[in-house]
Amino acid sequence: MLFQDQISSFFRPPTKGNPDGSSRSVLFVLRRDLCSLYGTEDGPRLREPHGPPMLTTIGMCSGLDLLSWIVMGNADARVPGKSDYERFLVEFGGLTENDAKTVYQFRCAQTHSYGLYTVVRQQPKPKPVGFTLTTLPDIQVLVQPHPGQADHFVVNFWEFKALFMRSIGELHRRLLDHNAADHSRLLDGFYKTSTRIGFISCID
Repeated sequence: MLFQDQISSFFRPPTKGNPDGSSRSVLFVLRRDLCSLYGTEDGPRLREPHGPPMLTTIGMCSGLDLLSWIVMGNADARVPGKSDYERFLVEFGGLTENDAKTVYQFRCAQTHSYGLYTVVRQQPKPKPVGFTLTTLPDIQVLVQPHPGQADHFVVNFWEFKALFMRSIGELHRRLLDHNAADHSRLLDGFYKTSTRIGFISCID
């Protein structure tokens, strides 16, 4: 597979349907499956998603993990850590550093225990952090402090979806932009990561 074709295959949108053969981009499979939970990628915001909101956000958190692996370009050595994930959210998701920290904490609560509670390890003592996940379609803020509750944040489902889609689009764009300052670094990271964990064999 040519390198350019490999990028196109990895970022193949679910609207194009399954590719020929059994090889599937992990990102394609994830996006395809998520569409059965939150509707089409460019669809309207609904009061209730098609599928369970928490299960859907876990899928999106996993997708952001995968994308941060590509940027880090070190799939052989270790999984992305806190700083890798947060840096990706700032650079490709357009978040502030504070919001990136909160989203990372939300990701830990979701993926580690299918919950909305985590403990931030810090000095002088760990700090518990809680979350409320809302699907209200008219909220335009991704994360905001919960009124009246310290160390508790409200995360908007639809803004989280927007973050996920924005991150995919920005990484894809920069991988194709030969004039980007970090183009060589991103291509190297994509090659190292996608050849290891980017594609799976599926029988649909």
